[in-house]
Order: sequence, then structure tokens, then C-alpha cells
Amino acid sequence: MKKLNILLAFMLISSLSITAQKAKKDYEYKNTKTAEKLFNETKYQEAIVLFEKAYSKAKNTKEKGFITYHIAVSNQYIANNKEAKKYYERALRLKYDKYQEDIYRRIAQMQMQDGEYKDAKRNFDRAVEKNPNDDIAKKGVEACKKVSGILENKTKHKVEVVKELNTENLDWSISQFDKRGEQFLFSSCRKASTGSKTDLVKGEDYTDLYLTSLDRNGNFGEPVSLGKTINSEHHEASGVMYNNGNSIMFTRCNSKKNKNIGCKIYTTDKRGKNWKEPVMIELSDSMGYSEGHPATDRRGQFIVFASDMPGGLGGKDLWITLYNKREKSWGKPKNLGSDINTAEDEKFPTIDKDGILYYSSNGLPGIGGLDLFRAEKTGGARDFEWASPTNVGFPLNSSKDDHGIIFTSSSSGYFSSSRLGKNDQDMKSDIFKFDLPECALTLKGRVRDQDTKEPLAGATITLTGTDGTTATIKADSEGNFEFGKRGRSRYILKGVNYTIEFEHQNGDKFWLKKKSKRSTMDKDLCNETFYEDIQLLCAVGCKPIIMPEVQYPLGKATLLVNEKVNSKDSLQFLYDVMIDNPTIRVQLESHTDCRDSDAKNLELSQRRAQTCVNYLISKGIDRSRLVAKGFGESQPRIISENGVDKTLGCDMITGLKTSNPTLFEKYHQLNRRTTFSVIVEPKK
Repeated sequence: MKKLNILLAFMLISSLSITAQKAKKDYEYKNTKTAEKLFNETKYQEAIVLFEKAYSKAKNTKEKGFITYHIAVSNQYIANNKEAKKYYERALRLKYDKYQEDIYRRIAQMQMQDGEYKDAKRNFDRAVEKNPNDDIAKKGVEACKKVSGILENKTKHKVEVVKELNTENLDWSISQFDKRGEQFLFSSCRKASTGSKTDLVKGEDYTDLYLTSLDRNGNFGEPVSLGKTINSEHHEASGVMYNNGNSIMFTRCNSKKNKNIGCKIYTTDKRGKNWKEPVMIELSDSMGYSEGHPATDRRGQFIVFASDMPGGLGGKDLWITLYNKREKSWGKPKNLGSDINTAEDEKFPTIDKDGILYYSSNGLPGIGGLDLFRAEKTGGARDFEWASPTNVGFPLNSSKDDHGIIFTSSSSGYFSSSRLGKNDQDMKSDIFKFDLPECALTLKGRVRDQDTKEPLAGATITLTGTDGTTATIKADSEGNFEFGKRGRSRYILKGVNYTIEFEHQNGDKFWLKKKSKRSTMDKDLCNETFYEDIQLLCAVGCKPIIMPEVQYPLGKATLLVNEKVNSKDSLQFLYDVMIDNPTIRVQLESHTDCRDSDAKNLELSQRRAQTCVNYLISKGIDRSRLVAKGFGESQPRIISENGVDKTLGCDMITGLKTSNPTLFEKYHQLNRRTTFSVIVEPKK
């Protein structure tokens, strides 16, 4: 049994099932009997004191084991895991596991809460060996196998403790009190509670319901009691508003001397600024069972609640009851079934605006203690059924108890947890807030000239998404651009494939368009910045564009393709340019070296240019967009060496034939080139 069985009002009194069974002659000393009586009355603090006194008077090993086991269970129920584990280990040394087979499982459950997963797995395995029918231990083994996956797949949620609401005592189960989301209701054991008694389970004051308001800065004001009509000398907790804020349901746990009556759900309506006397909602036939943690919709047409009433799967289950307007009564509760419930505890249900059920369970695979789970609503509006739940993940869940989640928006809200809370030092239940930060995706970059590397100020960048969105911006004076915020939204969204088109024109100069693609389909993308360093080729008003090297066999016009050169791949460059710029016409310009006659070189260069044109036509480029032009050896190449321009003329190259044969061949090769230029249409 997890520690929330005594931390929170619904579990404080009536819901602790006592699994330690007394066999005949388990003990002889009367103090042991008195301590057991206190234990059965859930007065664990007092029971521990008497059990410890009884230990030294115990007559035999079995009685010592009995006492030790009960001290361990008592410490477990008051959330003192360290002491509980110590006494369970002592009980094992006394071989008391032959009387109580659940010791290994109990140790493992606390180790899960303390994040000791390897040790927990070992003890769950031992529990299964001890009792192969222990389904709870089997599920514990399964949880240990899955916990690393939950922790590794951390969600992007940011979780913070709400320090202004939490005290040194227990604070939990926050819910929205008004339609505008400015007032909130929560449960607390703080010293100002109406009940003057101290709960003997945990040593805390009795619980009350408190009201607090958010200011304009999003800070909570000083909590105030909901009033003595609702807050009594008993436990009140887990309140939920309905009927446009004019009605409330909550849990009240009554008690009498030496007897736990149980927890029940109460309801009341507003009477002016005050409340009418609360009325108990009759849901079960016996006062020996408990109901609590009500969840409903804004009209109060149903209640999903937690209960240990007969007909469940074990521990606390979630049930639902529907309101019959005609008879003005609540119908017979229906168990939510094995898709939702387990042999252990399911508690703290909440329903969001879309009908999704959130609740806590320690019977489903989780990180430890109570974990938060989410179940999608199935069927129509009046079909109150939910699909199998999924763990909401880490960090909303921790190794401690996590419960009572509510949403104030689709990505933010509040929940309760016994992880480190107020002042980052106590381990009691506190209220936390969570937020899923916006996954801000940004595309930024720079546009430059490919040859000069100078920025292209005023370049146009067009963004087009597969979701139908489009946007166009201009680069600044340094060629920089950014697609970031777009009003309240952003330009770049998740789950979209984008095409980015870059273009530029400045007076008579024209640069070729270039396209790039980006995808945000990766589900894990968040707060990413994509960068594009784009270089555009100047096509008009600048020097001819040199393509990747296109070579030909000596004296031939066929494209050279061998293990070293693939001239067809080189022409892919021009093909891509023409696909990205579907309106331009280009002239393919081939040049030769000077090692043949002018006439032969001119004819050879023309054939080579036409070979390039024919290849592009075979790839699907319209022939009307292509012109072949051979220049022979008439236009030697100009290169830059050591910052000095050098013309590769025939006389200069021929002079290197004897003095530097390697450079001789290199310069001839550089002159054997294919370029292209954009054909500028005459202005009309």
C-alpha cells in the first residue's frame, strides 16, 4: 500500500487494508496486543512506540518477527521509507517472510519510490519466487523493465513547485473554482484548519478546503478557508466545482472514537455568498466503504470517483455514477473496468474539457508510487467509457506519488506530488505547476554571392509549407534573414515540410534562383534553429558561370565517363539550375585548348556544346530553353593566382611545355571547359 493511503483525506482514515494477519499465539506479551489494536485503528505513530517497547519483552522469534513486521508496515504507511525498509530487512532476518509473503514486494515498492530500480527489480523477482500468484509483484517486475524507457523519453514539460501555496504540512488536489480561471480550490493540513484534532495516522492537523486567487502577475494570493459550513471538525478535501461555479462536490471523512466511519462524497450549492449545509451523496449500501475524489463535468451530470466498495478489482478502483434528472437521484455506480483499474489503487480522477480522463495508479507500470495516467474518451458524448491508459511520462511523473492533475490550458496546469516540494527540502505532498514551453522553431540564415561572397542585401526569400502556408521576406543589409515569430504564432511549425526559395535582382544584374528544403516532421523537435548559408550565382551582368568539369575523350564530342570522371553528373548542376529557374533560357558554351587549328577547334567545341544540350533534353529540359555555342580556342580562361589575374593564352602555355610539363597540361585542361550564360531577352 502506497503512502498516499494516509497522506490524503480520502485515505487518511478508512482505506487502509490491513494485510498483516495475526495467527494464534503470534505473541504473548500484552503490550504487543495493545500495539496491534492501535495499528488496526490506523494510529500508526502510537503503535510504533508500543511495538518498540514490546520488542524487548517478546518471548520468541516469531513474536519478534510479528512486532518487527508491524513496525515496518506502520512506517511505510506514514511515508517513512527509510525506517520501513530497515525493519522489513530485520523481519527477513527473523525469517518472518514464511508468515508474511508480501515483505519482498513491500520493500520493492518503497525502493521504486526511492528510485532504487535495480534493487526493486531484484526484490520483485524474489516476491514472485516466493509466491508465483502474486500479480502485484509480477506487475512490479514489468514496471522495472519499462522505467528506463519512461525516464529516457523525457517530455518537454517544465515543472515548478508553487511555493506560495505550500506549507510544511500537506497541500494537494488543486482545482479551478471559477469559469475565468482566476480562483482555485485546494486541500491542506495547514495549522489554520477548522478541525482542532490532530490526525493520529500522520500527526498532521485535519484537512480543510482553501480558496486562493491569481493576481495579474500570475501569483497566488493568501489562501482562505472555504468556510465552516463546508470545513468541519473532520477531514474535507478534493473539491470540484460544477454548475457554473454555483455547486461543489468534495470528500469528507468522518470519524468516531476508536472507529473509522469512512469517506463519502458531499455536495452543496451556493446561498448568496455562503454555502448551504452539505448533503452526502448516497453511492453504496454500507458505511463500511469509502468514496472520494469526485470528478465531474460543468453540469454535474456524472461523477467519476474512487472507492473500495465491493465489485472492484482490488484496492481503490475508479467508478462512475450518472445523475437521473427525472428521479433526482444518482444511479448505481459502475466500475470502469480492467482497462482502467488494477488490483492496486486508482485514485484522483480528473476530466479535462475534451472528456479525457486523468488519474493516478500504482498498479500500472510507472516510475514509482502513484503515477499519472491519461485515457482517451471513446464513443459519443453520453458514452462514459475510456480507452486503455498511457503513462504521462517524466517529469510530470516521478518516483514519488503524483496525482490530481488539472489543465488551465492545453499545455499547462497544476498537479500534486510528494517529490521535493516547498523550500526544496520536504517530502510531503505539495502543489506543483507545469508548462509545456512553446516549441519555438526558427529558420534563419544569410544570402551571399557565390563568387564574391558579398552579402546580397534585399534578396527575396519565400517560404512555402505543405500545410498551405506561405511567406516572403527580404534579407537585410548584411544578407541576413529570419523566419521567427509571426504575430502570436510562428512561421515554422511542427509536422510540416518546407521549401525555401531564394532569388535576387539588382538593376541589370540577375542571380539564379536556388531552392532548399527543411522538414519539421520529427516529433522530438523543439526549440530548434535551422540555418541556411545560401550562395546565389550571378547569371546576368557578371562573368560566365563555370560548371563542374565536363570532359570529353581527346578530339571527340562524347561525354567522358570513366572511373575518374563522370561528365553526366557534372551536367546535373545545370539541370538543377534550370529546374529551380523554370523561366530562364541558357546558352551552353564550350571552349577548347589551342593544340589544333582554329577551324577544327571551333567545329569541335560546337559539337561538344551540342552534346551537352542533347543530354539535357534527354533529361526532360525543353529544347527551346537551350542554345549550343562553340567558341573554339578564341576565349582563353582567366584565372587568379596569388591575387593576380592571369590569362591562359596559347603563347604563355606553350612556353611551359619544356620548363614545366605539369603546369603545361594543367593550363590546357583549364581552357577545355564548358560554361553557360543566361540569355537575356531584349526589352520590348
